[in-house]
Amino acid sequence: MAAPIDKLLVWHCAPVLAGIKVSNLFSAELSVCRQALAYNSAYNARGVYFTMLCRCKNRGLVLVYRRARLAARLREPAVRGCLRGFGYPVQEGLEAQLDFLRTRVKSMQDGFPHEIGAFLGYPLEDVIGFIENCGRDCKLCGFWKVYGDVERASRMFARYTACREDFCRRLAAGEPLASLVAA
Repeated sequence: MAAPIDKLLVWHCAPVLAGIKVSNLFSAELSVCRQALAYNSAYNARGVYFTMLCRCKNRGLVLVYRRARLAARLREPAVRGCLRGFGYPVQEGLEAQLDFLRTRVKSMQDGFPHEIGAFLGYPLEDVIGFIENCGRDCKLCGFWKVYGDVERASRMFARYTACREDFCRRLAAGEPLASLVAA
């Protein structure tokens, strides 16, 4: 039987574990977050990393990401320009940008740094559209709110859903999480 942490990771992060998405987030009790962070030693060699973005009281917010893909995403000129507008140290490496994201998450009392969508691999037009429209008037809502290419987003939503369903089925059938994580 699969461990609860494995079920949580598959539900929230299957596309990242499969290597088809750059990163994802989940929120959980701190004890669960610590279990996830312990997976770094097992999955870093496969390019998958776990980092705590923030913790408050008994909960934490964990970013699960593909290090090389996230670094490449943050180097894209349009993404750099967007993040530069929020004060990110775009000339520095991935760790500096993750540190700045942690600071942004912690400093926002009444909201959330919506530019995080760039870190999550959302199309930049959707990240900017969400920010400019304060989350209203989107064309489609799925894994994120879509303001740009609905057909492309619909295909991505279907791919992510199929991946999640496949991973959940395989985990429930007794396949270990380690065998699901793509190199």
